Amino acid sequence: MEKEIECLVEALITMLGKSNKRVNDLTSRVEQLEEIIRESVLQEDKSEPIKEVHAAFTN
Repeated sequence: MEKEIECLVEALITMLGKSNKRVNDLTSRVEQLEEIIRESVLQEDKSEPIKEVHAAFTN
């Protein structure tokens, strides 16, 4: 019985470690996505005046 409990505790610790790693991986991916979105928005903001000038000349 004691050995079974020890194995169960070890298995739970292993599962928790894997779960924490997945959460850390997911957090990292979310941070990467946020950075890509920020950069995309900044690029769009920088190109807005160009779009306005282009629209003025083509209309």
